[in-house]
Formats: sequence, structure tokens, C-alpha cells
Amino acid sequence: MSREFSFGRLLASLGLCHLVSLGSLLFAIPSLAGWYGQLVKPGFAPPQWLFPPAWLSLYTLMGIALYAIWNQGAGRLEVKKTLLLFTMQLILNLLCASSFFGLHSLLLAAFLSLLLCLVLLLTILRAAKLSQAALLLLPHLLWSVYLAAVAWTLLFLN
Repeated sequence: MSREFSFGRLLASLGLCHLVSLGSLLFAIPSLAGWYGQLVKPGFAPPQWLFPPAWLSLYTLMGIALYAIWNQGAGRLEVKKTLLLFTMQLILNLLCASSFFGLHSLLLAAFLSLLLCLVLLLTILRAAKLSQAALLLLPHLLWSVYLAAVAWTLLFLN
């Protein structure tokens, strides 16, 4: 039951995702040069300059995917369940960034990163039943798995 295009719904979807991205960046930016820069990092850790453009790209794709899911009819039970999972992964994204960059808690960030990967996978699987736009979440899942590996490695190195 796909609805017609709604600019307002698309703007709200992108806005919500980028609001979470902005929240993550507010925790990250002050720590990138200082705390993150001083950590002993594995060779595969992302350089600090990569976080802002990666998040911009990923959260834009997430916003488009959210729009596509929401556009299937927010009153439908399947859509509601998918939107709940989507909301959970958005919250986990913010919690990962705040625990890592804000609290400087490598242990908490490592555990939350695993939980994020699980919830994101469940979101993609459920969303795929509603829209092919669920595939837009795959780059975020790959980035999250990569960052989970980095987080666990940082935990052991520091």
C-alpha cells in the first residue's frame, strides 16, 4: 500500500535521522582530536576525519529508508513494528556515539555496538518485507559491524 510522494514526510524522515546524526557529532567532534586521537588504535581504525562525511551519507540513506517504510502506511501493524525497530536503532546509534565519544566508555560502547548491529539487522529484515529501500540500510549495517570490530579492538588495546 504505497502512498503518493509526500515532501513533508520525506523531510521529516531525513530531519529525524540527521537530528540523531547531529547529536552523535556533538559528542564526537570534541573528542576526535583529543581523546580519540590519543587512543592506541588498530591499523584498521577509521581516521578521525572520516566520521562526519560517513555519518552524513549513512544518515541520509537511513532517512530515505525511513520515508519508504513510513510511506507504506503508518497505521499497518507491520509498518508500526518496523518503525519501532527503526526507532530503536536510531536510539542505539546515539547511545553508541555518546558512550564512546561522550563518556569515553569503551566497554559500554563495545556492548552497545553489538546490540546496534543486531537491531539494525532485524530492522533490515523486517523492512525488506515492506520496501526494497531497506537495502539502503545495508551500508549502515556494514559500517556498524566495522565500528563494532574497532570498538572491541580498542577495548583490548586501551
